[in-house]
Amino acid sequence: MTKSSDSARLIKDPLPNKTVWKLLVNPKSSKCNDRPKPNANDVINYIQNMGIIGVGWGISECDPANNDFMVAYSRAANKYSTKKSGFSNVRRFVNEMKIGDFVWVRRGHTYMFFVVTGEPEYQCGEEWDCYDFHFIRKAKMVAKSTDIPIGPVVTAFSRPARTLERFGNHKELIKLYSWAVCSENDCKLCPPLDQQHLVYLKGQLGRDTTLLNLLSPEALEDAVGMYLQVREKYIFVPSSRNRKGNTPKFEYLLIDPEASSPEKSIISVQVKTGALNVSEYSNNGRWVLFSRDFELKNVNNNIEIIQKKDLETFLWDNEHLFTLEMRTWANFLRKYNLVSK
Repeated sequence: MTKSSDSARLIKDPLPNKTVWKLLVNPKSSKCNDRPKPNANDVINYIQNMGIIGVGWGISECDPANNDFMVAYSRAANKYSTKKSGFSNVRRFVNEMKIGDFVWVRRGHTYMFFVVTGEPEYQCGEEWDCYDFHFIRKAKMVAKSTDIPIGPVVTAFSRPARTLERFGNHKELIKLYSWAVCSENDCKLCPPLDQQHLVYLKGQLGRDTTLLNLLSPEALEDAVGMYLQVREKYIFVPSSRNRKGNTPKFEYLLIDPEASSPEKSIISVQVKTGALNVSEYSNNGRWVLFSRDFELKNVNNNIEIIQKKDLETFLWDNEHLFTLEMRTWANFLRKYNLVSK
């Protein structure tokens, strides 16, 4: 096993002065009086129409006609800081978030992407109480979709977490993807990537596997699955993605309908960005292996290895199959002449 020469290591922050945030919008207020309590769609429409993002932790001592932010913030801090109320989320929202930052929001099955445009404000009154938004910032919604964005964003939202936090894993990749989404939607709020970073990307992405080197681990699994189903005519087993405790672990199972026997029809798939010990999979049923960053060598006839160039070519030849993440990266690469496709 040797390391690929064009392996991407997106370790350089593309926008060092920006932060990408994850915001959970989950109003819990029951102070709606005669109003119906807002559902997921109501919340989405509200923040979109109002052009805001926000968090709760409101106070009762507030006059909408004479609403001083610092007075309200001080009162809320005194009220909530001694309790496990999550008021640290408000502190991050007020003190650490900046104009120009990127914010991903999910409500139900809808993902929204915002660019912060305003300083923090405090709002009170019946409507704000009902929606449970009190500390707010003006923000432009750049994109909204029920399609799945980049994998690490989805993964981050699937884990219990704070209401507001920075992305941790794959944060540089998420930031670059967020910028690509912003740029694709012609948002004037997106700063241009400097020439040094574009040169850096060209060097890191390589010439032959440019798209693969941008895909998240989740999207790589999707790409391999597409390749095997279309090229090899294997059949995907959906429930296999959720199975745990497999040794060696696999991403999912496929069935070869033309196998010589039932025992040989089940195919396990393993996809990695990094190293794979091929010998670990020898004499252990049929396997398909793929590594983005390493060139694998076969050691047994029960193993099939997918080559990077073959997978990259397949993807560009089948753009009609692209997921939202793949399509966003493809548009980004073309827009900045980072690919010849």
